[in-house]
Amino acid sequence: MSFQNENIGMMDEGYFVSRGDILKWLNDLLQ
Repeated sequence: MSFQNENIGMMDEGYFVSRGDILKWLNDLLQ
């Protein structure tokens, strides 16, 4: 799956994180 910068502005081209890393980041934000 590919993303366009217009759709996900905070993601630089070629930058991907695993789902686990995203969940950990969200969890840290919510605490």
